[in-house]
Formats: sequence, structure tokens, C-alpha cells
Amino acid sequence: MLQTLLVPVDFTVHTARAVNYAIQIAQRSGATITILSADHRQPETDDNLLHLLQVADDLAHHHFTGIIQKIHPTETLTQIKARYHYIPSVETAAIVEEVKKHHFDLLVVSAKKRAIFSELSAGNFIRDFFRHLFFGNMLETLISTPLPCPLLIVPENCRYANINTIMYATNLEPNDYTMQKLQRFTNAIDAFINFVHVMTEETRSYNNRLAHFCTKADDLFGAANYAIAELNHHDVDAALSKYLQTNTQTNMVAMVERTNKARLDSWMLNSITRQMAYKAPVPVMILHDTADEL
Repeated sequence: MLQTLLVPVDFTVHTARAVNYAIQIAQRSGATITILSADHRQPETDDNLLHLLQVADDLAHHHFTGIIQKIHPTETLTQIKARYHYIPSVETAAIVEEVKKHHFDLLVVSAKKRAIFSELSAGNFIRDFFRHLFFGNMLETLISTPLPCPLLIVPENCRYANINTIMYATNLEPNDYTMQKLQRFTNAIDAFINFVHVMTEETRSYNNRLAHFCTKADDLFGAANYAIAELNHHDVDAALSKYLQTNTQTNMVAMVERTNKARLDSWMLNSITRQMAYKAPVPVMILHDTADEL
């Protein structure tokens, strides 16, 4: 069950795309959207989303609002329960604190790949250079941070569509925490799941996990609500990318981010998860393999 969604925004085109998906999910699940921003000019309020957007218009954010209204009619926006919440700075630590403090069920963010040097401040060049080298930007830090709720990322080139079919990349290890998080989301919006397992030389031995995985999936989702596809390929990243290109009915990708992996692994900015987060043509959901109660 989804009750509360958190969407950090800076009132740009990119964060408007994240709001568009939050609206769809809220409409289908009945959840309330909290808009998180560092813009102190907009008063904190609880209202319908249309009214919050009208206030944003008054603050010269009309381009942001226009993108949303191209997708969602006025009638829909008036039906979405929304809240505006101001914090001094929308940074990773502040977002994570909000998620944990208010027990949000889903965090929705936008992804925009920027060159490392464009984010370095002149006064702290050396400090910021090493921060980006080892930790990446805010999105990459969120991916690496164990979150109690799913993280939904809307890539820059994502095409907007209703989320009806979800591709879940799996190694056939039925992690209880991630499977339960996915089940709550799919139940809330009534979506179908395609579990996709890429068989490389290293993962062929995982086939003995298939029966146990199916048993767990049957219990959580019901046999009629999912399918399993096995892909033979030496490169997991390439296999998943090709699957997305050829299976155009896929509207979202779900992936597990391991929280107990070596620190060096978490610093690698070219991981499959990060590549998907920036380049996938559909939203990407990150499920951290940790319990909800952190």
C-alpha cells in the first residue's frame, strides 16, 4: 500500500518529469504527494496539487507547471492530495532524513547527467573534485544510501507512459525485503512484472535457484501476475539494454542495490544500476536490500 510520496524539486523541466510520474502513481494508489523544495517563497500548505502548481506559477515557475499540465488534465490535478514542504537545502542527507522521519513509501527523483566540472565550486575545487570522484553527485549518493523505501528515478530521456509492465532484473535470489517492497508497489498500481535473469558464464549455476524463486514469487504476486525471462548473454548490462529496446511494453525497470557490498563497489560510477538510472528510456526503481525499519 502506498500512502505518501516524496518528490524533491527545483522547479526545472527535469524535476517536472518526476512530478508527472508521482501524479500517475498517486492517482492510481490514492497516495498523497509531498513536494520538497528549498524555495522559501512558496508557503507550506496542504491542498490539492492544482493549487500548489498555481502558486508555483505565481513564482515564475510557469514552465515547470506547463510541462505537468501537458500530461495531466486539470481535473486530475484537483483530485491529487498534495503538500508543499520547505527545507533550507535539498541535499542528500536532508532528503534521507525526510524519508526516515516521515516514513514515506516512495521517493521520486529526476536524473540529469552533468559533467563533473560543471558542479565544482571555485572556492572548494579540490574538496569537490574528490567528493565527485569517490561519491558522485546527489543521485548517485541516493542510490548508494540504504533507504527504507523504494527510490524511483526518472531519467532525462525517459518517455512518459503508464506503468503497466515492470522489468525486474534478478539473479534469482528471492530477497525478502526487496520482493516485499516491489509487491507493495505493484499491488498499489496493479502492474505486471517480468522477472529477467541474464545467464552469463558466472551465473549459469544460479539456475538451481529458479524453483525457490518461483515459489516466493507465487506467494507474493500470484502466478498470473508475473513472468520469467532468461537471457543468454556474456554482458549483463548489454543484455538488459537490448531487452528494453526490443520489449517496448516495458514501462519501468526495477533493480536491487546491495547495501552490504564493498565500499569500493559503491564508488564505481559505471555500475549497471547507475547506467540505467541515467540512460534508461523508462523510470528505474532502486530497491535497497534492507529492512524498512532503519
